[in-house]
Amino acid sequence: MLRRPPTTLAITAEDVAAYEDRRASEALQAAQQARATAAQAQQQQQQQAQQQQRQQQGQGHQQQQQQQQHGQQQDLTPGQAARRAREERLGMARRAGGR
Repeated sequence: MLRRPPTTLAITAEDVAAYEDRRASEALQAAQQARATAAQAQQQQQQQAQQQQRQQQGQGHQQQQQQQQHGQQQDLTPGQAARRAREERLGMARRAGGR
């Protein structure tokens, strides 16, 4: 069995500079990615907060409408109340201005 001489590595200053440049570039990309991810997460949180706020406002509005409709239905005769209930079930909603 023959032995070959050990491999000798010759690292130059250019090799070291290229390695350091590559590592710095990778670190910069990682930092940019982290910033982008953080910005996206913050944007999602803001959207969720706005959506929750809209839902809360919508629920308050729905309660108001239900109270108004309930008050309006109390003013109706039984025949009119039945007709209105039927129209609501069929989706024939009355316009705000009346008939």
